[in-house]
Amino acid sequence: MREIDIVTAINNLRKNRLKFQIDTDSEAFEHSKRLVDRLWPLAAAQIKPGVLHLHLPKVDENAEDQEAEQRNRRNAAIIAKLCIPDWSLLRHDRSKPYDRNRVIDELDAELKGLAETGMYSRERELLADLAKRTGVPVEEPVSKETLRYNRSLSPGSRNALFGNGLHVLAPSSLNKRRRKAKATSHASVPFVRGRKEWRPKQLLTACEHLRDVAAWIAENRGDSFVQVLEDRYDFAGLKASKSSVAPADYSVRLAVAIASADHGDSGTDSYVSNDALAISTSRIYGLYVMAVQRAGKSRAGKNAISDIFKSLI
Repeated sequence: MREIDIVTAINNLRKNRLKFQIDTDSEAFEHSKRLVDRLWPLAAAQIKPGVLHLHLPKVDENAEDQEAEQRNRRNAAIIAKLCIPDWSLLRHDRSKPYDRNRVIDELDAELKGLAETGMYSRERELLADLAKRTGVPVEEPVSKETLRYNRSLSPGSRNALFGNGLHVLAPSSLNKRRRKAKATSHASVPFVRGRKEWRPKQLLTACEHLRDVAAWIAENRGDSFVQVLEDRYDFAGLKASKSSVAPADYSVRLAVAIASADHGDSGTDSYVSNDALAISTSRIYGLYVMAVQRAGKSRAGKNAISDIFKSLI
């Protein structure tokens, strides 16, 4: 068995932890609708046809007509700002003298943040303040998975999805009953179908990091650091999935706690269990183990594991 650096393994797992938080078909559809609505200012501001970048048009410093380059960026910024429903959601540095290029750059940064988080800067501040005052996590307008999927798309694919990605596809079956079922299914929507192709590799990577952490714990059960991990990541508060596929093994359960626990105060080692993420993580990892076992029987490689995994989730 290869040697595992547990600190690096935990860092890798924590960086990928939110990949275990996946949307149902209906959630994917609803959050995709919100995403399209919220990113409309960016979509409207695109100068080049057929693409949708997650930023304003950049100035090509090698172009002969620099005035035209600057004009395109300025016009895109004007269009984008006119499409933003509430300008009070934006952050401006009013301490400095007005400079048009700086203001455009500020708007560009705001729109990049919108594509990254699904929220304007002022919204992020308000939600963070509300969560801090109430002690209860506040649901964000666009799910993390929807945002990640959108960022993974090429500008051309993103433009196509924003054009027709929310349309229910026409059923191909001649059977009326099946036609009706398909017509009302969110699974047939391109924004949802595309995510099902994209999601397995995301989850495969996250599961591999969880496997590494679990393997180290299994090999070092008597190490005092294991008890440190139990205490730090609120193993006692873990509520993992009751699904029949969820592994009951101690090392995997502790790895699930490490992956799913939410960090408390900044600068501390304070964590608290996240039930919803723990349940999803343990179920998905159980399906990953099944995929590995099935692929192993046929001596298949990583691509085959991903295909089997896709059929299970």
